[in-house]
Amino acid sequence: MRLEEVKGVLRQKRFYAALAALFILFIIPLVTLRPFIVDIFIMTFLWAFLAGAWNVLGGYVGQFSLGPSAFFGIGAYTSSLLFIWLGVPPLLGMVVGAILSSGVALVISYPSFRLRGHYFVLITLAFAEILRIAFLNWTLVGGAYGVWLPVIHPDSLYNFQFHTTKAPYYYIVLISLLLELILVHKIEKSKIGYYFKAIREDEDAAEALGISATKYKLIAAVIGSALFAMGGTFFAQYVLIIRAPDIMTLDRTLSIVFPAIIGGMGTTMGPILGSFILTPIDYIIRASLGGLYRGVHMILEGAFLMAIVIIMPSGIMGLLKKTYAKKATKTSRISLEKGAAGRSDVW
Repeated sequence: MRLEEVKGVLRQKRFYAALAALFILFIIPLVTLRPFIVDIFIMTFLWAFLAGAWNVLGGYVGQFSLGPSAFFGIGAYTSSLLFIWLGVPPLLGMVVGAILSSGVALVISYPSFRLRGHYFVLITLAFAEILRIAFLNWTLVGGAYGVWLPVIHPDSLYNFQFHTTKAPYYYIVLISLLLELILVHKIEKSKIGYYFKAIREDEDAAEALGISATKYKLIAAVIGSALFAMGGTFFAQYVLIIRAPDIMTLDRTLSIVFPAIIGGMGTTMGPILGSFILTPIDYIIRASLGGLYRGVHMILEGAFLMAIVIIMPSGIMGLLKKTYAKKATKTSRISLEKGAAGRSDVW
């Protein structure tokens, strides 16, 4: 069996495994009556969605940003305030928040992309901190008190509130994650995706080949910021309270960035895999400890991140890809050896 045939068989097995996993995920709300379990899955999907959004700029283009919490907050505040002040449906507010977040990303990113390395990281961190302090002291948006969304009955998608069961939130965020996965996969296989990778590997060489690094960095920033804002709207409608000290913090940013790094930056499935590892551990630790030892979950996540970076610099997906390639090569070699032995027996 040739190497291409072996890879085809392995791809087919992965496809069926993915279908089985998807089937299991879709029936979880139907087989469990424990809201805590459903809540863990909802937040796992949400952080996977946000990590995937960060991965567009941070993983594929190589621009490490520490500002996603700012765009997450913009989306949450925009849809919530439009709903409270003007009665705008949250889904429409989500679109407005995504557009506003993209506009802010363009304004901030254009001058920032002239910087590279740790300078860009510091700029994004400073921007997120400035915005957090501004919202914290801005009385028009609730200041430190935050924004409390009114509870509206009956349940409806129009008001984006479901109180009798968490299943609607579960399916909305799961479908959103799947749609993002398709979008990122399409980008990865498109001309834009190849340009992203070229800029990540060597920006000067990409520029020499006629690729406008600034243009494609801005495209990635706009896509990522719009997705962050959409995630912020979902989070606001899920918890019904948003406060700058809670959602626009470095802690929140790291919760978005860590899954992508641990799962594997610049890969489609890396952020999802990282979130499925980190988020349940995070929630179980906090539920077990209650109010004791606040922040211990971040210490454990940091230790896990350091171990992954040392042992698997390319993340878990990088290790899986290497294992997959070795398995395919080994299977192909064994098949060829068996074929050669069979021919020699005939002769």
